[in-house]
Amino acid sequence: MKKKLKFLLLVLLIIPICVNARTLEEANEILDSIEDTIHLKSIDKADAIDDEEWANYSRDTAPLRLYYQRTNKEMFDFLFSENSLMENGINYYNEDNNDDNENVTITVSYTSSEPNNGVSKTIHIVYDEIDETLKNNAKKIIDEIPNEISLKGLNAINYLYHYGEFIFGDSNIKKSGAIFPELKKIIEKHQEYEYEILGDRGGGTPYFMERNIYIGLFKEDVLYGIKEVVIDIDKMILVDKEETGTILSKAENRLKNYYKKDNDFIFDTDDVQELPVNEIKEYTGLNDVYGGVVLNLTIGGNETTVSIIETNSETLDKIFVESLDSLTGINIYTESFDVPIDSIVSIKNVIDEEYVKKAIQDNNLKLYKAFDINLVKYSDKTLIKKIDDGLEVYIPIDKGNESDKVLVYYINDEGEKSDTIEGNIVKKNNQLYVKFVTNHLSTFAIDDEIQENVKNTKNPQTSDHIVELFGLLIISIYCLFIVKK
Repeated sequence: MKKKLKFLLLVLLIIPICVNARTLEEANEILDSIEDTIHLKSIDKADAIDDEEWANYSRDTAPLRLYYQRTNKEMFDFLFSENSLMENGINYYNEDNNDDNENVTITVSYTSSEPNNGVSKTIHIVYDEIDETLKNNAKKIIDEIPNEISLKGLNAINYLYHYGEFIFGDSNIKKSGAIFPELKKIIEKHQEYEYEILGDRGGGTPYFMERNIYIGLFKEDVLYGIKEVVIDIDKMILVDKEETGTILSKAENRLKNYYKKDNDFIFDTDDVQELPVNEIKEYTGLNDVYGGVVLNLTIGGNETTVSIIETNSETLDKIFVESLDSLTGINIYTESFDVPIDSIVSIKNVIDEEYVKKAIQDNNLKLYKAFDINLVKYSDKTLIKKIDDGLEVYIPIDKGNESDKVLVYYINDEGEKSDTIEGNIVKKNNQLYVKFVTNHLSTFAIDDEIQENVKNTKNPQTSDHIVELFGLLIISIYCLFIVKK
């Protein structure tokens, strides 16, 4: 875990809270609407990742906060919104827990600007029993999630372009655990649960951020698993120190390589601050650092603070959006800025669908496989239909050889074969795939016939026959020699 910077911007959740109520009567009305005892179908608390006892209350109440964040936004905003600047607000704190350590008691209070004038209410949180099998399954998934996850470099800039600044109380973070590559693999592998993200405490700078979050595993609004995780977000653009030009012009060139829309990203050159090299090394983990600056960047209409860091060419990162469907083994890959970092592939086997059967009959096709392939933003489940810079698609195949060719057909919803792509058979991790590139997603069907690569195929009319003829020539010469004797 990173050491906090000397200008640490520490943000704690358990502090005065902003509410919409402006009078004691309004606050009392809201408090009266909260039941004295709240029954939660949930595990009782989050496992600690450190021994900071002051954070125990945060862990105790994390299930309640996750539940309200998911099911009752108005109540969540009243009880748990993060805004410590209001003069009036709610304070909530932990009472002595019950002896069974399975229930939590909290007191919620609203204090007006007048001294000794306020209302409060004590709430008991009781955790009801939940399905042990699902709980144990969720525990296995929780154990797979690393204690620290990260989003760095151009992938962080990709997020900023699509979603704006990292605001941990907003829905873009709460619903987008898939922005973190380490967590995205878990989500893709275990799609039987829904994943809720709760921002908690943390600190850092506007460009190097460290934060504690809670990840909740839900099914039908029952919380079966929860884990506290440290996230590391570095909004940095790495540039090559050997490239000619200023550090700013090199950063502009790097973004232009990915971001093709003219004049839609702007660096604020009026306020550029240098970063000490030793500080950059300490908080990024980079070894080869030769200089850096911090400034504001506006991209896609969203403004943020980023760092630009000079390093060697081997250290330069790239945007990559990758997603794997665990059931079919189909995966996609792109370096396009058009695709949000949290995009997840969605697959349906359609070989037996009527519109595919129509395409087979009308075009006299013999198909090997057919899939409806889509890409969705995990944050709001919207479809991404077109990718200008192209998308690589890999579909597992169990026949053919590496470098062979196979035809891939695009079939529309009316059962028309509207396009044909030449796919290549490639090998990754000892598995053969049909690889093709497309800029739109829909139904793709693989032809059953493999077009063999001549270089991989023996030709019986050339090399094999040469060996045979050479053998016959030797025998003939030997026979002539015997006859002459």
